[in-house]
Amino acid sequence: TSRNICVFLVATYTDGQPTESAAWFCKWLEETANDFRFGKTYLKGLRYAVFGLGNSVYVDHYNTVGRNIDRWLWMLSASRIMTRAEGDCNVAQSKHGSIEADFEAWKTKFLSCLQALCRGERKPCSGKCKKGKCKSQGKQSKESSDHEHGASEYENAEAELVETTSEEEADAEEVGGTNSVIDVEDLGNVMSHMKKAKVPLLQQV
Repeated sequence: TSRNICVFLVATYTDGQPTESAAWFCKWLEETANDFRFGKTYLKGLRYAVFGLGNSVYVDHYNTVGRNIDRWLWMLSASRIMTRAEGDCNVAQSKHGSIEADFEAWKTKFLSCLQALCRGERKPCSGKCKKGKCKSQGKQSKESSDHEHGASEYENAEAELVETTSEEEADAEEVGGTNSVIDVEDLGNVMSHMKKAKVPLLQQV
């Protein structure tokens, strides 16, 4: 239910793969996120937080599993309650000096976030964000949420993908844009919108 919050503590293993105990879940989640039969709102109402464990010595695969799970959940319309955090086994690069300290710092923020949610001061991401960045809708919370769409924005300077805003996507769907996928059931509504959109255009001409 919407009152429940799922916390994912996941490690990245050899070659960017999940641990054996998490392999099936990761495979299922990836397939579900990329299967049009489930729809983009399959996990709508689910609230979650992700803490990934990895080693930045392995740059190419650093915290890949945590980042992927975060992205796949977002693709299925789950709502992140706080920014994904990453623990680093590499003491030299760890933000707090060790992976244990990284987790303790995240846990403190997580518990504060839960308390704010209970008091009604903070709401999870609405999903209507621009280029993966959004802010809490609550009055007192200003913490930004690292909302990623389609592909993660990696800190190690991977090429940033060109994305459209949710408003642009909504407009495209409203007029039946060629880039939007339309269910057969919605085809009648789309055609109606297109006819209405043509009227003001003809008047302008």
